[in-house]
Amino acid sequence: MKKGIFWNYLQQKKTHFMIEEEKTYPCTDIQKDNPLRIIYFNNKLSIEIAHFLTDGKGAMLFFQDLIEEYVEEKYFSKSSRNRNFGNVDIIENKGKNENEEKIEIKDKDLIKNKKMIDFPKKKGDKIKNFENKSFLENKKKILEKNEEIFGNYDEENGVKESKYVDLYEKYMRKVSKETTIKSAFHLPIKILEKGQYHITTGEISVDNLKMESKKYKTTIGKYLLAVYFKVLLDRYSGAKNPIVIGVPVDLRKIFEEKTYRNFFINITPSVDASLGAYSLSEIITYLDNYFALKITKKEFYKSIYKAMNPMRNIVIKSVPYLIKRIFFPFIFDYYGERGYTTGFSNLGIFEIDKKYEKYLKGFRFLPPPSKRCKIKMGVISDSKKVYINFGNLTADYDIERDFFVYLRKRGIRSKIVTNYF
Repeated sequence: MKKGIFWNYLQQKKTHFMIEEEKTYPCTDIQKDNPLRIIYFNNKLSIEIAHFLTDGKGAMLFFQDLIEEYVEEKYFSKSSRNRNFGNVDIIENKGKNENEEKIEIKDKDLIKNKKMIDFPKKKGDKIKNFENKSFLENKKKILEKNEEIFGNYDEENGVKESKYVDLYEKYMRKVSKETTIKSAFHLPIKILEKGQYHITTGEISVDNLKMESKKYKTTIGKYLLAVYFKVLLDRYSGAKNPIVIGVPVDLRKIFEEKTYRNFFINITPSVDASLGAYSLSEIITYLDNYFALKITKKEFYKSIYKAMNPMRNIVIKSVPYLIKRIFFPFIFDYYGERGYTTGFSNLGIFEIDKKYEKYLKGFRFLPPPSKRCKIKMGVISDSKKVYINFGNLTADYDIERDFFVYLRKRGIRSKIVTNYF
């Protein structure tokens, strides 16, 4: 990301991706000049992607391509057949800003510190350093699949042609603005020193969660969101402002679009604790109705208009970036963080070709740290397990404990993994 006169802008990097050892807490070291990090720690590999590059779904699509090519080259190429490798444990994780992603892969004998990823180089009619036939066969398919994030590439002339379409601009309609809560309840907990980020992950059987959510005639994602609301409402029953959970919604399915770029909107279900105690059934009924009313094209036209309209303002456009950046933190807080108590992101099922599944051990999807939303929750799953991940900027773990204890009392056991003990 480069500084422009009126706005920041993205410039294509000409250097290779670098693989470096992870030496900091997750999601705390991504930079504007290096918005895609590939890092490892022991047998864990992670990628962190800045939000200005893509959202959660876009990062997951990118990682699916990356891991399939990695596993294909490592386990199925001729050069690797006689080698003995450990398993791969993939973990996905959000980065520093909202909706930045981090994905982690475990592999015991993966890489050396700061090793470059060498991409195939053309040499005559052959690809230098790549003898894997399946790689060559899949190359065309991969380029087509990634066209929307990388643009078209003319190999004969060595020209890259961008076909990127701003989908927010495409679906911009002049409608009434969306109304949201301006000031939500915020957790009264002191945050840790800068650079620390505590993670708690619960690994739970998909079947157990599916059985429990069916009792309430709802989905696993909505059930987990309802439990999160329940835990917060029970702990902070005296909250004067509404408890609001920001929930990112992928717009690709809503508008039938395919893109690796950002295309999401946050919705904000909220519950007023001052009205009294809520049962889980009441919360699920509220969420069912809220989602039915909110997740529609017409409602998202209002959300897109609210987000895009200021950027089209002539006065705002003409203000130099150096002046804009002074006010950005206040604007972001006023229109964003101040209106959320916490965040809940559900990426759903991480889908990958079945032949690669046995090399994958598990996932993580870590939400980004945020000073206002001190604790956030991210969910991702595979065919057997759901991985519930809490990112916490404090030394208070009562909410995480309450959440998993609540599930356990209903017969849903979790394997808990943390980075702070």
